[in-house]
Amino acid sequence: MKDKISFNQNPAKRFSTDLIKKILESLFQEKTIYIKYHKSEFEKTDERTLDAYHLRYFEGNWYLIAYAHNRKKIRVISVNRIESVKLSKRDFYVPEGFNAEDYFAYSFGKKRTSKIIEIKLEINKNSVRRILEKSIHHTQQTKLLKNGNVLVSLKLNELSEIKDWLMTKGSSIKVKSPGELIDMIKIKSSSLLQLYK
Repeated sequence: MKDKISFNQNPAKRFSTDLIKKILESLFQEKTIYIKYHKSEFEKTDERTLDAYHLRYFEGNWYLIAYAHNRKKIRVISVNRIESVKLSKRDFYVPEGFNAEDYFAYSFGKKRTSKIIEIKLEINKNSVRRILEKSIHHTQQTKLLKNGNVLVSLKLNELSEIKDWLMTKGSSIKVKSPGELIDMIKIKSSSLLQLYK
């Protein structure tokens, strides 16, 4: 079988198995956890109190979807930025109706906000087959234009991840709307050009 079929996926980031065990205990026993967390590589750790709702694997990393007591809302926490986990004796209950698939329904990856943004992309006719052989997002709708290009409409609730994806497509895709995404592409392209001056 292994000679005939293979899989290649992004390598998983390293994490402590003890840390993951405590997160899993929290998930299945519905016990609040206290964590020490790095917001970024260069910042000090801060302490957070979380109710763990769901653990999600995405592109080589694990993400914890949890209710953050300090923010009083559900957050997505990168597991590899967690320094330590302490399990409490305090019970919590996942709210009725919470569903991870619904939570990420309008996400392009792991990030999300509460607003839904309609995005329109025009794919060059020479790149349509290559780009659309795989669905961009489950909300997408396509329309063939007179010039042979394809207009793709989709709904997302966060723009930075699709901006990064669009940058990998070069001139094959033009953003038609929203203006905010167009501006993000212009700024990113400009900063990229500065590197080669």
